[in-house]
Amino acid sequence: MWWKCLMSTFGLLFPVALGSVVSSDNNGYFLASLYKSLLEGNYTSAIRPHCSEKALNVTIDVGLREIVDLSEKQETIKLKIWVRLKWEDCNLTWNTSDFGGISKMVVPYDKIWIPDVTLLEGINEIANMPDTLITNLGEVYYQFQTTVHMTCGMNIAKFPFDHQMCTITFAPWMHTNREIDMFSKSDTGDLSSFVINQEWVVVSLKATKITELYNCCDEPFSSISYKLVIKRKATFYIITMILPFFALTILSIAGFVLPSISGEKIAFHMNILLAVTVFLLLIQDTLPSSSEFFPTIGIYFTITLLLTCLSCVMSAIVLYLFYHDLSGKQMPEWVRKFFVQGLGRLMFIKPHTLIPVKSQANSQQDTVRENAVRRSVIPTDKFKKNRKSIKPTVLMGVQNAIYDDWEKELGDVQLRNQTRATFMETDKSVYSEANKMNEWELLAYTLDRFFTVFYIFVTIINTTAFLIVLSQNDEP
Repeated sequence: MWWKCLMSTFGLLFPVALGSVVSSDNNGYFLASLYKSLLEGNYTSAIRPHCSEKALNVTIDVGLREIVDLSEKQETIKLKIWVRLKWEDCNLTWNTSDFGGISKMVVPYDKIWIPDVTLLEGINEIANMPDTLITNLGEVYYQFQTTVHMTCGMNIAKFPFDHQMCTITFAPWMHTNREIDMFSKSDTGDLSSFVINQEWVVVSLKATKITELYNCCDEPFSSISYKLVIKRKATFYIITMILPFFALTILSIAGFVLPSISGEKIAFHMNILLAVTVFLLLIQDTLPSSSEFFPTIGIYFTITLLLTCLSCVMSAIVLYLFYHDLSGKQMPEWVRKFFVQGLGRLMFIKPHTLIPVKSQANSQQDTVRENAVRRSVIPTDKFKKNRKSIKPTVLMGVQNAIYDDWEKELGDVQLRNQTRATFMETDKSVYSEANKMNEWELLAYTLDRFFTVFYIFVTIINTTAFLIVLSQNDEP
């Protein structure tokens, strides 16, 4: 009995399989017949369909797939987009009952008429031109992906916290709005398949219909313009550019804290000046050479550069006044009154014990007397007569170095003790004189504090203004 069941099952499945094969063959036959009937007759792909007196409506939809590249220097952007066009061709209609119920058919794009829709901002296009889909009602769907390289004007005033807006305009190149009328499928573009970019965030992609009359023609053209708004991710630039520059600005203040006697004030500010110049070169290499939208961060860097140059000048003035007493010139009364006394009170500088500035004749006499006394206890090659060169550590080193030589050379105990007392008295007087100020040094100290306060004040104002301007929202 098992063979009877097998035969009955085979008898049921064989008609179904045979019917599917016959149906597939019939579909192929009807598709070939439909293709010949539509495209191998009187149809021509070179002429726009004329189905009525009205303009042919072309609907467009754009989907943004990826931001391939954006060059601020060249002011160009490269996008990968999906373009979807739809229109009606009355010459491509058929009765489904005459062709086995077929309501759709895919045909090569070069076999039918396609509107000459062009990207107006395009520099170069690489498109993958697939086949088109037509329906029995004459509806034509033409969808393809393309990589477009187009111009995009950059507004880098708020770099790196900037928004950029690029315009993507599609319009017929030859047909006016009396022949082709453009429409957008929706008010916004398709962002559902967008690939996340590492530097830019897509804010919006809005569509607008535009009818514009050009100088070349007597009739206006219809177009669809997409406004692509993107926002830069500023984290990279904050870490690598803004924060290091803030640290450099704070470090420049430390140059005023260095004592004038160290002789490193100008060299320190020159190093800061070179570092600021490097940051300006980075801005120049990154951003376009535009005078219309100059970046705020560039203005901030330039002002800081000028302040650094000014700090070098101020340090030079301080050092000149600090060592001006060596010339033996007396300070003018008006300088003493307005700067040393008046500006000193304004800068909260306490009164110092001043030593008079010696004239050149008195200075030579004192130097001769001082050298005569010290030659009796200190070797000539270990003594420096400049007061600004005498430091406590140096004196202690000289004292300890020659004590052993005294004990060997001076055999008499009483003479040795007397010589030691003479040295200690001379050493205290020199040490005390080395820690006093004369009027020129006090003037240099007063101006140095004033320059420090002025530099910090201007730097704070400059930085605060920079942060306030960047915090303002400039989204288009």
